[in-house]
Amino acid sequence: LVDFPKMPRAEQTEIFATMQEHAARLKALLDDLLALACFEARADVLDYEEIDLRKCLRRLARDWQPALASKEMAFVLEVAEEVTSVRADRFRFEQVMHNLIDNAFKYTPIEGRIWVRARIVRQELEISVEDNGAGIPRKICRTSSSASIASIKRAAGNMAAPVSVF
Repeated sequence: LVDFPKMPRAEQTEIFATMQEHAARLKALLDDLLALACFEARADVLDYEEIDLRKCLRRLARDWQPALASKEMAFVLEVAEEVTSVRADRFRFEQVMHNLIDNAFKYTPIEGRIWVRARIVRQELEISVEDNGAGIPRKICRTSSSASIASIKRAAGNMAAPVSVF
């Protein structure tokens, strides 16, 4: 902008808006990196409480509706009858779920579909986020899944034993 002092005001406004979007995206990435560093260092303190899982997942689905509508995507929430509540850190649990749904959203094509499922498997809560996007290449999954699973378990207070990134 300094190099083009006679640039029309409308163009300047558009450039500033773009810069603001990029700054917000960078801040979100830094926040995620900081949270991951805390998880890895086990420096965070978890605040456990009883969470109505059905209500929490419905709220997450509702939060995502505007973004999903922008890509004409479907969001399918399937919560088994026997799933009621979970004892976890609400903030961290919602953060993990938002991150998983955000990843599904980013890599799912227009008119795609995202499924969030909660069920009991072998007396343990299993929550999965699945989409019909391109997926993660098998080579990457083999090299990074153990660390990712450990981070996810710690982030949610180790409340979900079977966690999969495939």
